[in-house]
Amino acid sequence: MSWGRSSDEVRHALKNAVVPVLRTRGFKGSFPHFSRTRADRLDLLTFQFSQFGPDLYVEIASCGPNGVTLNDGSVIPPGKVRTYHAGLLRRRIGPQPALDFASVDSPDAANEFVEQVMSAIEREGEPWWMAPKGILDS
Repeated sequence: MSWGRSSDEVRHALKNAVVPVLRTRGFKGSFPHFSRTRADRLDLLTFQFSQFGPDLYVEIASCGPNGVTLNDGSVIPPGKVRTYHAGLLRRRIGPQPALDFASVDSPDAANEFVEQVMSAIEREGEPWWMAPKGILDS
């Protein structure tokens, strides 16, 4: 199976298995960008597929509850802010440098891959979002 087909299998698995869990955890948005509103911040999550091979990056970030003000003064409001707007308040989670999905060639393999993603969100993402970040844009 080509990695393009593996990519389709992974996207399908993420949308069917991970996105519903994200929703139960308070995340809104549409694939691949999600955000969760907290009183003092926004938690952000993005799924990013490499254009060069069968790699998935799971990137998380935080910003103030009012979005982000960029260096040029542009304001990205809460509904439009993405992980890449968060500057230093972001990181990648899961196996590094990326989650390799080259071997995802069946629904069982896709389920195993989804388990890796969910484990990274639970073990790395949730604690990171909860840790104090200092002053966030407001």
